[in-house]
Amino acid sequence: MYFFAVTTTTPDSIVKTRADADIMADDVRVCRIDSNVDYDVGSCQGAVELSKGQRVWVQPVHSITSFKASASTFTGFLSTHPLGYTGMATPWFGFNARFSSNADFASNAKKLQWDNVIFNKGCAYDPNTGNFTAPVSGLYFFAVNTRAPFRKANVDIMADDVRVCRIDSKREDDAGSCQGAVELSRGQQVWVQSYGTSNSYRASASSFTGFLYTPSLGCADLTTQPSIFNVRLSSDKNITNTILWDKVILNHGQAYNLHR
Repeated sequence: MYFFAVTTTTPDSIVKTRADADIMADDVRVCRIDSNVDYDVGSCQGAVELSKGQRVWVQPVHSITSFKASASTFTGFLSTHPLGYTGMATPWFGFNARFSSNADFASNAKKLQWDNVIFNKGCAYDPNTGNFTAPVSGLYFFAVNTRAPFRKANVDIMADDVRVCRIDSKREDDAGSCQGAVELSRGQQVWVQSYGTSNSYRASASSFTGFLYTPSLGCADLTTQPSIFNVRLSSDKNITNTILWDKVILNHGQAYNLHR
């Protein structure tokens, strides 16, 4: 299982252009940036299962597309897990899902059902409910990409009563993405819900993805402890120096220093 992300920005130019892009794995679209305005920024990310020798690349969505070199990146990694006591590799758990058609939600905190499943390794994601149920206790990573055909496309990724991340756009016909890590116990559920009372989601450019980063290994004496964190701001702030993210959601391995 692999995870990929792309960030794009249009260059400063007098020519109207966009920075929309698809991450492709052969004929499978992993995710899409689909902005509605010129001179914009965007990002999207997704997990995908690959066989040895398969290729992944980024391609433009429109015929008039340009990327600013200093602010556009393409990245990816193989998601691997440490070995347990028995020396057996931990099973893979991950998914990537989209809508089969555009969705429209007029109510707040409405759960989204991503019914077009791209892949679902371990079958932990249920397209009938929109829930991902943790098959084992461990650290997980989730991301959501949204694009509004009209209205807004704001959402929360929720893990029970914990908000993993939020897309909070201030304009209509906009695109957004958010991502975050969270520690789950076996049986806990994660889903995406609408944020606000006027949202719509374009099927071609909205997706929900996630995977097991590493399982909980109890008292295992690992040479290298996995380090992963997720932090937010506790209140709105005017930033004049280094940003102090003071609301800690997850800090496994204590790699994030709250006081610096």
